Amino acid sequence: MRESLEMGNTLPPERDREPSLAGRMLGSYRIVTELGAGGMGTVWYAEHVRIGRRVAIKILHPELSADPEPVGRFVREARAVNAIRHPNIVDITDIGDDDDLVYLVMELLEGETLGARLERDEQLPLATTLTMVKQIALALSAAHERGVVHRDLKPENIFLCAHADYPDRVKVLDFGIAKLAGPGVFGRGTRPGLVLGTPTYMSPEQCMGDGEIDARSDQYALGVVTYEMLTGLPPFESDSFGRLVVMHSTEAPAPLMKHVPEMPVAVSDVVLRALSKRPEDRYEDVRAFTDALEEAASGKAAPAQSFSGKREMERRQSVVVGRELTKILRRRLAYGRAQLPGIPAVVSVCLQELDDPEADLGKVAALIERDPLVSSKVLRVVNSPAFGGRGRISSIRQAVSRIGIKRTRSILLELSVRQVFTSRDPRIRSIFRKLWEHCLAVGTLARGIAQHVEGGPEPDVAYLGGLLHDVGKPIVAAYLLDAERNLMEALGESWMADTVWLGIVEQFHREAGKALAKEWDLPPPVARSIEQSERFDHSEPRCLANLVCYANALVRIEGIDVGNIDYPEAHALALEGRGCFDVPEELEADLLSDLGEHVRALTSDEPSSAADKRPGPSEKTTKPSHPPPR
Repeated sequence: MRESLEMGNTLPPERDREPSLAGRMLGSYRIVTELGAGGMGTVWYAEHVRIGRRVAIKILHPELSADPEPVGRFVREARAVNAIRHPNIVDITDIGDDDDLVYLVMELLEGETLGARLERDEQLPLATTLTMVKQIALALSAAHERGVVHRDLKPENIFLCAHADYPDRVKVLDFGIAKLAGPGVFGRGTRPGLVLGTPTYMSPEQCMGDGEIDARSDQYALGVVTYEMLTGLPPFESDSFGRLVVMHSTEAPAPLMKHVPEMPVAVSDVVLRALSKRPEDRYEDVRAFTDALEEAASGKAAPAQSFSGKREMERRQSVVVGRELTKILRRRLAYGRAQLPGIPAVVSVCLQELDDPEADLGKVAALIERDPLVSSKVLRVVNSPAFGGRGRISSIRQAVSRIGIKRTRSILLELSVRQVFTSRDPRIRSIFRKLWEHCLAVGTLARGIAQHVEGGPEPDVAYLGGLLHDVGKPIVAAYLLDAERNLMEALGESWMADTVWLGIVEQFHREAGKALAKEWDLPPPVARSIEQSERFDHSEPRCLANLVCYANALVRIEGIDVGNIDYPEAHALALEGRGCFDVPEELEADLLSDLGEHVRALTSDEPSSAADKRPGPSEKTTKPSHPPPR
């Protein structure tokens, strides 16, 4: 039995059956009988009362007709299809509303969906698959040429018309969540971070809520459909949306020969290339995909190294390299031989003085003044809008007197951590500048939550935990790139792709961060939060690690992060954190309202290269416009 996990459905899972509309008039059409129902609407067979024309009418579910979002999708479907007008795309002839009903008038198709065919036959012959896939590609290509990306291609949206002269003529259906690009469109269509589609067939970038997906996402979906047609199974299956996201984003699909031993290797390679994780690794367009598929099926494919074989070899090499480098770094950390970033000498002496319960702020100010670089940074931070801007401070003594012992200690540690995220290497400078902004935001938000929560971490410790939760990443990256430079002297070329070292950094950074916290003699909860801030510890609900996990999820939802953001996972963690700390919705919204501006104020005066030019964290380029689930 075919089942699909659908996203973007605004209806509850169970909906009462709508009353029959048989006999009702919609414009010039009389409704005759129901044909089927979907997430957004019900399709009815209807006839024109004067000329007898038979049509299908898709009616938006009544409870959605007052909601501008599903109505907008209805309008988007009509306009998208009308802009394309292709023989392999279902024709929509009219759109209208009648009292409480919003509807589309479409051509009536006789036959079955590809989903129904696969339900019955499980898998299809290669020749039949090729005939169908070429027609699907023609429809998608026509849409892509007009700036329309379907985004929900799946067997249930592919109709096989029953025609004596043209068996299995394909019609692509349901452009309801299509994205229209280019001038003169009526809106963006979706918000970044809003996941719409059917996860079994969604591309990695679509799973991540990327608002800038393009035609290559449809190619990935077509690759999934082709894989299922040829093997009887999609490349990835799970009852969990989150697990499907992980599989699409990180796991390699099995070669088709695993399911169908007689499948030509060349055909498997073509399909697997369309399923590449990175859009740039797929074919130039869907027609190039079907051309390659046809060539492979005919046995004319060039006998070059298979794409899947090459990618698998690279993956294995990355795993081996990563494992060995990780062992080396772990041994160095264990025996104290790893070179970890240190705290500037002046800062170290100041921190010792501040640890004294009877600390002399005048003495601390004098110590800070010994280092012009540290002095200038302290003054810059204290005079930033983040500290209220209550008149410009020109001396360190004034600064320390105004902010007090705890905030002075916090700023000095912040300057030390900032130094860890600074690099002259252009490959990591821009990435870790953005990561620093992310860590500042997590620390700031964690402190803000701690100030309002009873029985939670002390606010300044919460700030440190958030600030340092990803501090191991630049440490590991610097180590890896240094190792690469040493080998390049012997090899004469770069051997480590960005995907390799970034993967190793993600895998191992928590051990390096924990070692740094120990080296700097930071409070034990800080080291624990570095190590365990990815998932909640329910044995100690209000611990620092849980607070950092909660703040981190909220910051990612705000779009202040590096790389692709798993919005569904972030929303789930935010919801869990809200429950752990009993944070009112109003407080959460208030703390988030100026978070981007606060981070921007703390980083606006920092030097950057041309490579770093990009929107600041307060500019809503990646932030979804919908709030976390309540």
